[in-house]
Amino acid sequence: MNPSISATADETGTSSINAAALFNISSPGMIRNWKIKVENGGYDALVSKKKRGIHP
Repeated sequence: MNPSISATADETGTSSINAAALFNISSPGMIRNWKIKVENGGYDALVSKKKRGIHP
């Protein structure tokens, strides 16, 4: 996620539905999930972690 999406939504008080429309993201739920991750763990929480298991 681009941090500017979350920052714009937070600073302007834009709803996740409006933020999704503004940034052409098909799922407002994805924006809500991003916002929760940022609130709980900061922007570092948005970085994908390597999955465990067997890798080719």
